[in-house]
Amino acid sequence: MGTQACHSYPVWPANLLGTSSGATLPVSRNSFTTPALEDTKGCFTAPRSGLTGPARQPSSKHCQIVSRVSVWNELLCHARLQLREVCGTRGQLALVAADTRCLPKPTEEKKTQAVALVHWLLAAHRCVAAVDISVSEGHDELIRDPFWANSSIETLKFDSGSIENRQNLFTFVSFLGRLEELECTTYRGCADDCLVGALGSLLRSTTSLRSLKLSALRVEKKWAYHLVEDLSSNSTVKELSLHASVADCTTFQEYLQCAVNLTSLSGSLEAILTGLIGNASITDVRLEDFWVEWESAELVFKVLAQNPLLRNFHLTFSMCTLFSEPSSNYRLWVAALEETGALEEVTLPIDILRPQEWEAVFRAVSTNESIKRVTIQQDNVPLRSSLPELCRVLRESGADGKALLRSCITDDIDVLSCKAFTLALASWRFFPDTAQVLKVVRYLPSLSHITSLKLEVKATDFVGELVSTLAEYIRSTCTLQKLSLQTWGQGESDSWKAFVQSLSENESVEKLEVFACTVTHDNAEGFADLVHASRTISTLGFNVSCPCEVGAFVRRLSQAVRNNYTLLNIVFHGEVPRNSVTNWFTVWDTARRNAGLVALAAEFVAGSRRDGYCAQALELVSSHPALVKEITKLAAVTETEASAMVKKRLGDIASMLAFMQKAGIVKNKLECHPPVDKQLQLDDLNEDCLRLLRSFLKISDVRGVM
Repeated sequence: MGTQACHSYPVWPANLLGTSSGATLPVSRNSFTTPALEDTKGCFTAPRSGLTGPARQPSSKHCQIVSRVSVWNELLCHARLQLREVCGTRGQLALVAADTRCLPKPTEEKKTQAVALVHWLLAAHRCVAAVDISVSEGHDELIRDPFWANSSIETLKFDSGSIENRQNLFTFVSFLGRLEELECTTYRGCADDCLVGALGSLLRSTTSLRSLKLSALRVEKKWAYHLVEDLSSNSTVKELSLHASVADCTTFQEYLQCAVNLTSLSGSLEAILTGLIGNASITDVRLEDFWVEWESAELVFKVLAQNPLLRNFHLTFSMCTLFSEPSSNYRLWVAALEETGALEEVTLPIDILRPQEWEAVFRAVSTNESIKRVTIQQDNVPLRSSLPELCRVLRESGADGKALLRSCITDDIDVLSCKAFTLALASWRFFPDTAQVLKVVRYLPSLSHITSLKLEVKATDFVGELVSTLAEYIRSTCTLQKLSLQTWGQGESDSWKAFVQSLSENESVEKLEVFACTVTHDNAEGFADLVHASRTISTLGFNVSCPCEVGAFVRRLSQAVRNNYTLLNIVFHGEVPRNSVTNWFTVWDTARRNAGLVALAAEFVAGSRRDGYCAQALELVSSHPALVKEITKLAAVTETEASAMVKKRLGDIASMLAFMQKAGIVKNKLECHPPVDKQLQLDDLNEDCLRLLRSFLKISDVRGVM
């Protein structure tokens, strides 16, 4: 790294850091001033005792910080950070940004203390495997020595708005010997020789990096050649995402043609197409904000026709680049879609063909057994007038079971009936007459393919028949998974009550967003009771203009939310009053805990971990809808297979012996000491008795498993 500043070596108390003995670790003197941790308090309490204990007990495979994540997060909140348990980290933690914009700003002293604690966390612990931070959100001070000091970091994602700090970070990145995934999402500045040099050093020396995502990082032409040269010498990267500036050089095309290790590629560049022709290893291509003119359309045809292993091809347009009429060359793609034997999923912009011309595409998709889904991107609102014709040709082609059009902004019942749509949007912004909104809501019960509904109405219109019709639909539906309601202006209290009551009887909505200008105190508390009691609502967005009602909501929800194991994520768009931040943390941390349990349970079911900590998580969230989805991603299986895996793993820990082994009560078998009074002991019970006893127990009932 070259010449470095002198280092000071302050010693923080071992019991507070979680290290096994007094820690003397280097911290750059110009990074920050080390605060006294004896005086450090959380945002809401003073949980110093929660940080005591060694980093790892002799009998444990995992760092003891895992059982104190809540305590650490109280402190890290000052720096807008949090620790989380996530899938794929094999028992380690992720340090990620926390959205605490709804809270009062912390003092500079508290923020400095929190940043210092992060530095010590990364320097003294090896339990952090992933770091996902946003420098533009006030995390500039985090880009310091601890990144290169922590050799356990496997995933690093950042969004930097400062060129100087980005250079600093990239320099440290080259020292992360176990780094597997690197992503830079910045949209500012341009990479220079320092950044390219650091990346080159990483690419040449790494034995672990498999994913490199730099799609937003612009690179000058003179440095792009060096970056491509270093990519060519690398044999580990399998997933690559680059800015168009990198692919403009001819060497990049040569690199793609010879990249036998690369399996996934994404970017927004035309030069990719030339390089892809003839590539025999890439299976996933994503081209975003891509303007395909006449010549490029022919290249797309060649890519689809000549890449025998290509399974996923996603092409999206940017609206600002649509300047020309659809080209006849796009029709060449139909032949490729008819003949390909490997392509499974494809995304195409609706603008490339006229509605009647899509019929050939749909027929090609319907007859090709390998293609499972074609997604039609249709962001251009004026093109809504073409939807009736598009839906007609889709039905007639027989491909309506494979096509996906996602959102639908219309009150045309024939269009809404098209099974390619999954989201219905009824908004006063598009429907000036409330009767149009009511028409859509009335027809929803017959649209089982609609899984998402977004309703935007003026509060004065959210009354009477519209409310009662919506409430009846919410009560009866078993297919609606996502619901968003936005009301503008002053409304009636009874309408809100009817809406909340209908949700309390619903058993399908998993994601709920509510935006309201005004909600009464009683209605806010009633909504909190609904969220707490729900066994399906896992994601919640809550935006109410008045801080007092936000406070009423979080205070009520915090009273018993720890008993809720369904809520995974909650976002407050309003302001949480200062007297309710403790309640906010309880709610927010419960959602964090539940998400962690789902991640742990998924790892247990997938087989990557078999310890009691994960078995306990499976028992607590075995019926959570998100669990199956996590397993499908982690184990690359279908939802049906994932459900079967959950059932099997629950069976594996159903016996009393398995329970006691996972809880750490016995090691191999159930065996009691000989009784003195010859009375019946646990190992004397038969299987039926043990099975009955087991039905009353959970691994979480045993202290020390966590």
